[in-house]
Amino acid sequence: MKTIIKLSFLVLTLFVFACSDPCDDVICGSNGTCDDGTCICAAGYSGTNCETNICDTTDCVNGDCNPTTGECSCNEGYEGSACDTEIRAKYIGTYSGSLESCLASIPGGEALPAELLTIQAVTAADGSDINKILLNTPNPLLMLDDVSFDPEAGIFIIPTTTQNLDIPNIPLPISITANGNGKFIDENTLEISLSITITLLPAIQCTITMNKV
Repeated sequence: MKTIIKLSFLVLTLFVFACSDPCDDVICGSNGTCDDGTCICAAGYSGTNCETNICDTTDCVNGDCNPTTGECSCNEGYEGSACDTEIRAKYIGTYSGSLESCLASIPGGEALPAELLTIQAVTAADGSDINKILLNTPNPLLMLDDVSFDPEAGIFIIPTTTQNLDIPNIPLPISITANGNGKFIDENTLEISLSITITLLPAIQCTITMNKV
């Protein structure tokens, strides 16, 4: 009789254990589901109880974290895995080139001073627009002052400038008017196309390639 009772108790015990749910005491919250006692987390969550969001460890400086992938979606004007880099930043600096090919054909052009032939473009951030930079060219021929443009938008317009210059071997001052457009070939190369009009001479068309220094 005792043997039968022991056997019955063993069977009942095995039945209870076999029917118990391993997920009864497992809490996965709303971010996962339990499978055989283990939390299977939804995309973007981790941890024993799926309590950790992937964005908790992702810092999107100028953007928002995707709660599913953990990737940053950057605000306008920013790039990088953490949205911590201004897109325009790579274009900011000083670019140098020469006007010699543009002016060599004018009378007395070979005697032009170096400060006229050498042209530099200095770019800086435009504080009023995150997408734009300011361009200045401190050159007597092409005196541009805070020309604002988006360096990734393609061609920008160079406003007309007129200068009266004294050139050696020419007895009277001459008037030089320049305008045109420009564009960035890449972050290290700026290209400027000019139309130059000089008193009593045909218009000159030329293109200057300027490299970051």
